[in-house]
Amino acid sequence: MRPLYLALGAGFLLCGCSAMSTHSNGLSSDTDQIDHEKIQLVEDYAKRRTMSVHWINYPVRKTTIVQANTKN
Repeated sequence: MRPLYLALGAGFLLCGCSAMSTHSNGLSSDTDQIDHEKIQLVEDYAKRRTMSVHWINYPVRKTTIVQANTKN
């Protein structure tokens, strides 16, 4: 019975990984930007306390895109 549960668990894990986003940066839209400032703050905090950070999903920040009107 135990090998059956292990096989089912492995199957679910592989199915979940195959359903993940295939975007190169993992961002959902053009207005999401990786928040480098927050990343730096967290990594500096961890370094001061002799910890390490392993990012699974980088923090993102919403930004607004401003388009200039080029018509004269």
